[in-house]
Amino acid sequence: MSFLSQFTELVLLSVVAIDTLGFIAEQRKNSSNLERRDFLRLCFTWVFFLVLRSLTCSVCCLGYFGSFIGMLAFFGKLYISIPAIGGTETLYSALIEQNIMKRYLCEIYTLVKSKACSQ
Repeated sequence: MSFLSQFTELVLLSVVAIDTLGFIAEQRKNSSNLERRDFLRLCFTWVFFLVLRSLTCSVCCLGYFGSFIGMLAFFGKLYISIPAIGGTETLYSALIEQNIMKRYLCEIYTLVKSKACSQ
């Protein structure tokens, strides 16, 4: 099972690399027309993919909980790395443009702080 998960991660990484190389080749043809949206999509695809890759473990996660986290990370990498799905644009708009993550982190912080102070 570990070989299969490593192989699929390698395939997803190659999809991201081919997408990046395609963008670079297209920009060399049309050097005057720089697509900011595609550039941001590629940058954040790499950032999100590498963050998910570094936060998950491949071999050391054993048991049901570790397998569940590994599957969630795999589906997250799949959602991010395939450009036709549009996962990176969705995450970028939610996390960066709408600033949803900051709001959730502030709510979690106040909830934890209130629970800690009440005890």
